[in-house]
Amino acid sequence: MFELGKREKTILTFLKYGPILGKTKFQRMLYIAKMKYLIDIPFNFINYDMGPYSPELEATIDRLKLLDMVKEKRREVGIFKSIYEYSLTGKGKLYITLNPLEEEEEIKHVIDKLKEIGFVDKNVQIKASP
Repeated sequence: MFELGKREKTILTFLKYGPILGKTKFQRMLYIAKMKYLIDIPFNFINYDMGPYSPELEATIDRLKLLDMVKEKRREVGIFKSIYEYSLTGKGKLYITLNPLEEEEEIKHVIDKLKEIGFVDKNVQIKASP
């Protein structure tokens, strides 16, 4: 199997603990981990309309989708609004299990803290729209 970089492994590690519902939420989670919890998150963020945004993070997610390691489901929630759910594929789960990220425990701690305050959905279960 091939070796992925730290950016890819960071995303896979966040998704290892459950799906993430929303592009903006995904961006904010990594930003909080970097800025508040001082975890070595290898993405740079800029201020944007909906909060912190990293073009590198979006590009890395797209790359992982092409590698069939991350799955993106789109759901219509209004006339002009969609929400996306990100989760690991079987290939992504296997890779991050065999090649864990050094900061995995710190990331799990951040996710647990975000769940405590209701920022991360504890049980995300949505179905893709037909």
